Amino acid sequence: MAEPDAVVSALAHDGFEEYKREIVRCGRDRMPAGGVWQGLNSRTGAIASAIWVRADTPLVFIDIDGETVRGDV
Repeated sequence: MAEPDAVVSALAHDGFEEYKREIVRCGRDRMPAGGVWQGLNSRTGAIASAIWVRADTPLVFIDIDGETVRGDV
C-alpha cells in the first residue's frame, strides 16, 4: 500500500510532469475522499495516472501508458 502523495512524488521523480489533479471532497469537514493525478513524461511521451480513494489504508491505482502498475512504488 502507498500514500497518494508518495505515488505522485515517485512519478515526478521518474520524469512525469503534472498536467491534471482533481480532489474529491465530501462531508461537512470537506476532507479529501479521493482524487486523480495525471502526468506526462515529455522525454518519452508516456502518460501516468494515479487514482486514489481515502480509507484507513489508502487505495491507489496506478497506470502508465495503459499498463497497470502492481506492487510497491
